[in-house]
Amino acid sequence: MVKGKNGEKFMAKDLRMFLDVVKKKAPDLIATVDRAVDPKYELAGVVAKLEKEARTPIVIFNKVKGSEFPVICNLVAGLRQQALALDTTVEQLNAELRKRESNPTPVKRVKTGPVKEVVWKGNDVDLNKFPQIYHNAKDGGPYITPG
Repeated sequence: MVKGKNGEKFMAKDLRMFLDVVKKKAPDLIATVDRAVDPKYELAGVVAKLEKEARTPIVIFNKVKGSEFPVICNLVAGLRQQALALDTTVEQLNAELRKRESNPTPVKRVKTGPVKEVVWKGNDVDLNKFPQIYHNAKDGGPYITPG
């Protein structure tokens, strides 16, 4: 449990919780793509097009060709997303970041939890199961960014 600004207790955010907060407090910051997208340039092209329009929503690609996994881009691409992730305002974001940097949360090892729902070991480990995104034509190949 974590104590909030007003003394209230809440669980530290995981990805699902963060997306729920954004959907509730700032639904304009989420764009969902339900059609199948090609991981070779198309997925990155959608994000690049939004950036050219000065838009940085969280983009959820539910169907990526060749993979059973969705892809989420731009989780903290904008100040509003960052503020929501840290339960603060854009105006207080810098101060909140400085406060957290000077008082880091200790790592806590757990035996169970969502992070341990799916575990691959030995020959089951295969990074090719994840969507391999081609970002730009001159890249050396596909790669996984902050996965």
